[in-house]
Amino acid sequence: MEVIYWQLAVAGSTAAAYLFGSRLYSIGAAVLWSLWTFAMLSYGPLVILQLFSSWGTFLAIDAF
Repeated sequence: MEVIYWQLAVAGSTAAAYLFGSRLYSIGAAVLWSLWTFAMLSYGPLVILQLFSSWGTFLAIDAF
């Protein structure tokens, strides 16, 4: 269940940066989450999930 909460936090912070800031802030949030992911996680599937959550959220919101 903790993994789901983390992914909601990642997606939520990326979306909030886009909605309350700008496209540049959202890219910055996704980059920071990516850096944090590579620094803190070592389990491959979890790394992929986290990167998908941050960049997938950015790409989905940016498409609209």
